[in-house]
Amino acid sequence: MLKKIFSYSAIYGMGPFVPKVASILILPLITKHLTNVDYGIYGTLMAYMAGITALRTLGLGVSLSNHFYHSPGMYKWAWRQIYGFLFFWNIPFSILAIGLVLFAIPPEANHNKWLICALLVIPNLISGSSSMFGNLYYQVHQKPKQIASRNIVFGFINIAVTYYTIAVLKIGYMGWFWAAGITGLLTNLSYFFPLFYKEKIKPIFNFKWRLMKKQLAVSLPQIPHQYAYYLLNSSDRIVMDNTSFSQANIGNYNVAYTFGSYFAMGIEAMSTTLSPMFKAMLRAKDEKTLRDIGLFWLAFTLTLSFIISMFLKEIFQLLFSNESLWQNYYLGVLIIMAMNYRPIYSTFVSRLFYFERTNTIWQITLVAGLINVILNIFLLKKFGIEFAALTTFIAFMYMAYAGFFYKNLKDLVTENYHPITCLLITILYTIIARWAVLEQLTTRIICAVLACIIFVFYLFKNKHLLKRLQLQNY
Repeated sequence: MLKKIFSYSAIYGMGPFVPKVASILILPLITKHLTNVDYGIYGTLMAYMAGITALRTLGLGVSLSNHFYHSPGMYKWAWRQIYGFLFFWNIPFSILAIGLVLFAIPPEANHNKWLICALLVIPNLISGSSSMFGNLYYQVHQKPKQIASRNIVFGFINIAVTYYTIAVLKIGYMGWFWAAGITGLLTNLSYFFPLFYKEKIKPIFNFKWRLMKKQLAVSLPQIPHQYAYYLLNSSDRIVMDNTSFSQANIGNYNVAYTFGSYFAMGIEAMSTTLSPMFKAMLRAKDEKTLRDIGLFWLAFTLTLSFIISMFLKEIFQLLFSNESLWQNYYLGVLIIMAMNYRPIYSTFVSRLFYFERTNTIWQITLVAGLINVILNIFLLKKFGIEFAALTTFIAFMYMAYAGFFYKNLKDLVTENYHPITCLLITILYTIIARWAVLEQLTTRIICAVLACIIFVFYLFKNKHLLKRLQLQNY
C-alpha cells in the first residue's frame, strides 16, 4: 500500500507540480514587470472571491462521494440529479460573484472592473460544475493520470498566457485574470466528453426535489466548514484592505503566502490520494492503519517543511527579481509550517464525512477561522503583517487537533493519535525554523541535517509499522 500511496501521490502531485515548477522558473522573467501593488490588487480580489467559493457547489461534493461508496450501483443516477441542480444554481451564484467584485475592486483597478468580472464569472457560468464531477469521478475510481494530465496541459497553458500577457503585453495584474479565465474554461470543457458520452453522466434538469432536499440537509452544514477555509486563507488580506495597510503591503504578504501555497499543493496531492483509501479503511473498520498512515504522513511533511524553511531566503532571492518582493521571505516560514495541519486533520475528519457527521465539522473549522479573523481585527494593525502569518498558524493548529477533544466525537476514534505530543512537536519545529531562517547559512544547514537525522531515526524505530503498511491493500 505504501508504494500505491507514494505513486498515486506523485501522479496527483505531478499534475499541478510540473506547471507550478515552470511557473516558478518564469518568475524572474515576469516579476521585473510587476510591482507589489500588482500582487496586492490580485491578492485582494481573489481573497474576496474566496469568500463565496463555498457557495459554488453548496457542499454537495460530500454527497457525491458518499453516493459512490454507499450505493456503488446507483451513484450515477444521483450524480446526474445533483449535476442538474448545480447547473441552475450557477446563475444566482454568478450574479453574486459579479456584485462582490464590483464591491471589492480596489481604486487602482476600477477601470478594468467589468473585464475582471467577465474573466472570473463566465467560465463557471458556461461550463457549470464539470471539473468537480470529472475530478471526483476519476478520484474515487483511483485513476489519477486523468486528473494529472489535465493539470499539466492546462497548467502550461496558464503559464503561457501569464508570460505573454505580463512579460510581452505588459498588462500587469490583468495577466493573472486572463490566465485564470482561459484555463478555467478549458479545464471544465475538457470533462464534457468523458462525462456526457463515455460515462453517461449528464445533468437531469428535471431533478427530484425530494432527493435534493435530502442531499442539501447533509451538504449545507459543509458551507460553514468550507467558509472556514476562507477565514483561514484569505480573511487576513481582507482585514488589511480595510485597515491602514496599502496595496503594496498586502502584496508583500501575498508573495509569501503564494509561495506557501506551493508547499500546500504537495500535501494536498497526498490528501487526494489518501481520501478514498481512508474511506475504504473506515468501511473495513481498520482504524489502526488509518492512524499509522496519518502519523507517518505528519512526520514526513514536518521534516520537509522544516528543511524548505531553512533556505527560504535563497529561494526567494532566486525567484523574485525585485528586492521589494523577496525581502519579506521570513513570512513564509509560519505559513509553510502551518500546512502541517493537514495530515492529522485529514485522518480525523475523514470519519466525519464517511459517517455523515457533517453537523460537527463546521463547529471545528469555523471556530478556527473565527480565531484567525478576531485576532487579525484586534491585533494585526498593532503587530504588523507577520502577525497575520502567526494567526494563520495558530488557527490551523486548532483545526487539526481540536476535534480529538470534542466529547461527542470520542466514539469515532478508537486509536490513540497522541494529539498533544504531535502539536507540541509541530510548534517546536516552527519556533526553531522561525529563529534559524534569519541566521547564517551554516546554522541553517546544521538544523536541516538534524531534522533529516530525526526523521531517519523515526523510520528506523517504526520499521515494523512500515512493513505492515506495505502488506495492506486498499
